[in-house]
Order: sequence, then structure tokens, then C-alpha cells
Amino acid sequence: MAGGRLPCSSDADAAHIVETECFSLNPESSELEYLHLINGKLVWKNDLESLKKFVENALELQGKWLTPAGSTKQFKSSNGNVIINWYYKKQHTLNFQGRDGPALKDKLLGISSREARRDH
Repeated sequence: MAGGRLPCSSDADAAHIVETECFSLNPESSELEYLHLINGKLVWKNDLESLKKFVENALELQGKWLTPAGSTKQFKSSNGNVIINWYYKKQHTLNFQGRDGPALKDKLLGISSREARRDH
């Protein structure tokens, strides 16, 4: 698949296999320093422009940015499989939705927790 993502499967139940995208992230991405794991939540500690660069360059996702509510910025991927909500006035938390949102969140949680352990 293009863009460094590979198809992978996760079995929702034994009889039904759902294909999702496995996300290949660049751990050397300069924007990665703004992604933090705080109390089990992913937090973006910079501005919207840096988050946009991170989504486009490190995650290699294409789509649109929207403002669905006053203090929420939302990225919706072109294929609709990933929706990222950033609550920038409320603790700067990131929320992942869509078919491939949970897989992306798990990947980012893994990277963030490794970074946190390396910093200590």
C-alpha cells in the first residue's frame, strides 16, 4: 500500500476478520516531541499548525481539517477511516475515531510510552 501503511487484520471475533491499515510512523519526526502520554491520554502540546504537519508528514494522512465545535479541531481522512479530534482548550487531548482510529491510537500510545520511558 502507498504511504508506508500496510494492510493488517484484527479479528473482531473468530469468524469475522476486519482489515485495517497498519500505520508506519516515523519515530524521528520532529513533531513527535509534541505528542505526550499524560494520565493514559494522548496530548498534543503545541499549536494546530504543528499538528497538521504531524498528521500530513509523520502519519502520511490526507484529508480535511474542520472546526465542529468551538474548542475542537477535527481531521477527517479522505477515505473516512480516521477521524482525529483535538480538544485544544481542554487539556489538549487527542481522540481517535473511525474504522482505523483505534489502531492508529494504539500505535501512537506505544511510541509515546517508549519515549516516556527513554526520557526517565
